[in-house]
Amino acid sequence: MVGGATSMYCGCAAPPPDWLKTRYGIDIDAEVAETVAELAIAPLPAELRGRASTRIAEATCALGYNWQPQIKFFRPERSRHFDCGAHCMLGYRCGAKWNAAEYADEAVAVGAVLQTQARVTRVLTENRHVTDVEGRIGIPIGGHSWRGCLGYVRAALELDEQARERGLHNAWVIVAVGTGVALAGLMAGLALSNSPLRLIGIDVGKLWKGFPDSIARLAADICTRLGEPHVFSAANVQLIESVYVGERYGAPSAEGLAAIKRLARLEGIILDPIYTGKAFAGLLDLVESGKLGRNEPVIFLHTGGTPVIFL
Repeated sequence: MVGGATSMYCGCAAPPPDWLKTRYGIDIDAEVAETVAELAIAPLPAELRGRASTRIAEATCALGYNWQPQIKFFRPERSRHFDCGAHCMLGYRCGAKWNAAEYADEAVAVGAVLQTQARVTRVLTENRHVTDVEGRIGIPIGGHSWRGCLGYVRAALELDEQARERGLHNAWVIVAVGTGVALAGLMAGLALSNSPLRLIGIDVGKLWKGFPDSIARLAADICTRLGEPHVFSAANVQLIESVYVGERYGAPSAEGLAAIKRLARLEGIILDPIYTGKAFAGLLDLVESGKLGRNEPVIFLHTGGTPVIFL
């Protein structure tokens, strides 16, 4: 077998080399035969092969070489219209090319839990057979994962219930946004509860590119993991970016400090200068400029960070 990217990305298959058995004593002939049968690994039918490769094969055979079509991870019958060609370098849009992720899809379909972002630290074996693995699940920076958002999903459900009890059905909900965990979790929770609450996130860091798209994907992933898929787009993410950040993430802003003093003086509630102070400054500006309407109910979600004020 020769080739570069074609061999790697175009569904090409090849049997294990003989030296694998002779050099390392690994005999997987039975497993290979089982895989070939299960996945129907075989050459493409002649009528589905590319024009260029067919001409090369014909010319090579005419010169006396034993040119054989390569076996492929393709099942053309799975596709309503087989049209891979060079397109399969970029995926398998026509559906004919097998993908190893199908094993994961099948497992999830029958109830398996797919653990992503997990690091395997130890493989357990017995009689030279793997019996189990040990590892740990990694949490991305700021908890930016569907698991990291579950607390805010629960918070959204509780918030919606309390708002309904108090007649605040269409209140604005303002929250500080750093990594997007709070906003994505709240979006998912409010969607799952079919809540009329109107959510706005105040960016406090200018940390990310394509932030609304990322939050929309995360909110959708949360809902899917919880068994109630919802579709979100960047247009669904009400996020005010950059406006109230100040100089940069982690640095207090003059407006944020003023908002902290104002709320502490009037209500005795302490905010922090990195997250909630900036978000509350944004809330005050939105209210005072009339951007949230007049006499509209507003809920500010205090996400913590208070100990920073004492450092």
